[in-house]
Amino acid sequence: MRDRREIAGWLLVGASLVYLWMFMPRGWVPHDEGTLGQSAEHILLGHLPHVDYQEPYTGGLSLLHAAVFKVFGVDLVYLRWVLFAAFAAVQLLIYVILRRFLEPIGAALVAMLSLTWSFPNYFASLPSWWVLLCAIVCVWAFIRYTETGSLRFAAAAGPACRSRSSRRACTFSWRSSWRFCTGGGTVWFASRPRWEASAWRSRF
Repeated sequence: MRDRREIAGWLLVGASLVYLWMFMPRGWVPHDEGTLGQSAEHILLGHLPHVDYQEPYTGGLSLLHAAVFKVFGVDLVYLRWVLFAAFAAVQLLIYVILRRFLEPIGAALVAMLSLTWSFPNYFASLPSWWVLLCAIVCVWAFIRYTETGSLRFAAAAGPACRSRSSRRACTFSWRSSWRFCTGGGTVWFASRPRWEASAWRSRF
């Protein structure tokens, strides 16, 4: 019976991604997504962010968008495909985080709720979405470090948090909320609480 609940939970997570996929080609906002595409095209032409053109963000995300254009072609929908792929992976992390506190069906339903109240409302590859994705990866890495004591998870949390916080052009964006993530992580590392890791937790 428990195996059936686990399968049902994963199926619900899959259904949430199918729901998200339906919104991917919808809701285009010309001034936002045009800015993303124009910045990426500048980089394809060899221009340097903040030097050769006016870059509204820090520049790192524009480098990613330029790489996507170079590989797949110049089309804004490809930026949304990359964002969809990244969120699909993070949606799985949301589910496995929630499984530590809820049964499979409950965890899947909460994960679905978090999805329906986020990306479908505005599916553009903006820095704010990438900040959110990095924050979730950071939380998961902190949890795994607490459960296992393995420094590789602490090392994974560092770049995820850093990519949220740096103002430099090599990273994605700047938001003041990084202070909460960094402060919470510092307290976490200082106290180093140890959870009772079940067999399920030890895998994820």
